[in-house]
Formats: sequence, structure tokens, C-alpha cells
Amino acid sequence: MGPCLFKMAGGHFNSMLVRKQVLSLKSYPIIPDPAGFTALDWNTSHYFPNNAFVEELRESIDHESINWYPYSPTKELKAKVGRFVGASSKNVVIGGGSIELLDTAVRIVTGRGYAIRLIDPYYSQFDRIAARSGARIVGASGFDTLGKSKARVFIVCNPNNPDGLVAPRGLVADLCGKNPDSLVICDEAYISYSDEPSATRLVNKHPNMLVTRSASKWGVAGARAGIAIAHPDLASALEKAMLPFTATALAQKALELCVTKYRKDMIGAFWKVKMERERIKSECADANLTDSQGNFNTIVGNSKRVYDAFRKNQLVVRKYPGLVRVDVATPDINDRVIKVLKSMR
Repeated sequence: MGPCLFKMAGGHFNSMLVRKQVLSLKSYPIIPDPAGFTALDWNTSHYFPNNAFVEELRESIDHESINWYPYSPTKELKAKVGRFVGASSKNVVIGGGSIELLDTAVRIVTGRGYAIRLIDPYYSQFDRIAARSGARIVGASGFDTLGKSKARVFIVCNPNNPDGLVAPRGLVADLCGKNPDSLVICDEAYISYSDEPSATRLVNKHPNMLVTRSASKWGVAGARAGIAIAHPDLASALEKAMLPFTATALAQKALELCVTKYRKDMIGAFWKVKMERERIKSECADANLTDSQGNFNTIVGNSKRVYDAFRKNQLVVRKYPGLVRVDVATPDINDRVIKVLKSMR
């Protein structure tokens, strides 16, 4: 059978030019929700940043930061970030969002046909990351089965997205020890909303471990700032492979403000989310919620029925097979969430 040709003005597009794995991806449009709807599907903070943070970040933008290429993150900035995450500046890599760091990490260790092992369902962008490198995703049913098959890359989301469950302590170190020729990624995008210890303390002991953090989940998603923490040799390899200029001046300043001047405000926002998350669980004890430790709650059940109930009440949530994920927002919005959950009893 010959190549599929798509008619285009001036010629034909040969689909054989692009790998099938890429062509099979669905686009990921980022568009505003309908007027009057409240977005509870992005997992960013509804409490941070505050107005003072935004104003200071705005004032940091000058002609040079817009007109000139951004400088590479300095050792001083890495040290500030390192103090916040519990690592040395030599362990820290800063990029344009954790997704860039995850993508680059997968690219430097995989290629066509390599397996990436993670719990299914998972963050949808991992499909895109795998396709870009030619790797394939092999889903696991839970943390207990994750290490039962060999893979070039293991990804442990802790807490897990979309169910918010935490990984058994010792799992990441165990995977590293049993799979020395594999990269073990611990995606800690939501760990600030849990009481779990970070895996960052283990990176120097396990050179095949990479930990990622997302400033987006702290509340500055628009700045596009992400952090990777790894053994210095792995951190160096990651930086060599990254495209330049992705950590913009805005991203670097936002990250610096988060981990220094506005650190207490940000940590206070984490606690507010945790308290509201547990309030929702308490008031909706029979709503079949998971024990989420993220900045969201997750409902197990008929996802279409649950999704439609929220949509009817002008609340936009995220639907997965058998699961619906709902941001923890401000008390007034959370009251609306509770009302919807109670209406489905």
C-alpha cells in the first residue's frame, strides 16, 4: 500500500514524512472556557500569587527582558531554588516548565521502541512526550505493579495525577536500585500539597533518578518555570540537551520570587488548599472520593454522569475513564462543588 497523500494547495502532503505515532496524537488547544463558567480543570492555585507578587513581577519587566535573549539561570538562582527543594545548586536544572524538562529527559535516554512505564490513567502530555522521542508507553494498573515489567524509563507521579494517591515510601529508590540502566523520574508536581517527603534527598545516591517540580502548580503557570533535581552528572547531561532560551527572564524572576520573598505567602496558600481539600472530603464522605493529596479531589465512578453534573452547574472539570478530577478552589467555589457532589447521592 502506498503512502497516504493529503491534498493541499500547491501539492500533496506525504503522511509517510511524519511518524504515525505523531500523526495519531490529538491536538491540545488551550482556549478560554465559555462566559460564566468556572475553570476547575487546570490544577493551578486559586490562592497564589497575590497582588503584590504580580505587581513586583510586572515591574521587573523592562526593555532588555523583552528585547534581548534571556540569560541562562545563574548559580545563585539555582542555589536559591535548591534551598527551597532541599538540594545543591549542582543538582538543579531550570527550564521552561517541568514539561520541557520531562520531555528532554525522556529524549536523552530513549528512542524508537523504548518503553516508558507509568500508571494508567496518566497525565495526557506523556503521550506527546513519548511520541516526540519515538518511545511507547506501557501502562501499569497501580504503584504495586509499576516495577513488574522492564522499561527504559519509569515515571512515578507522587502524588499521582489524576487520582491524587501517594506512592509507597521506598518505591522510587527501589526502582532505581533494581533498574540501574533505566531512568526513574519522580514527578513531584503536587508534592507541596501533601505531607510526603521529597525524593530530592536521594538523587546523589541514585544517579539514575530525576525529580521534577512544577511552578505552575504553585500558581504561576503563565510564567512557564520548571525545576529538575538530579545527580550532578545527570543534571549536566540534561542541560546540554535542552534548547536554549526556554527559561525566560519572566520565568526566572517568577521562580526567584516564589522561593524567596513570597515563600511564606506561597506556603500559606498550600495550607489553605489542603484544608479546603479535606473539608470537601469530610462534607462529601459518601461521594466516592479518592484520598487525594494533590490540589484537587477525584471522584471515582460514572465519569460522564459526574462530568455532566458539574457542567450543568457551570463548573469545568477534567474527565478520565472512570474518574473526574476537580480543582480545590476558594471556599465559595468549593461550596458549589460540594453542592454538586451532594446532588448526585
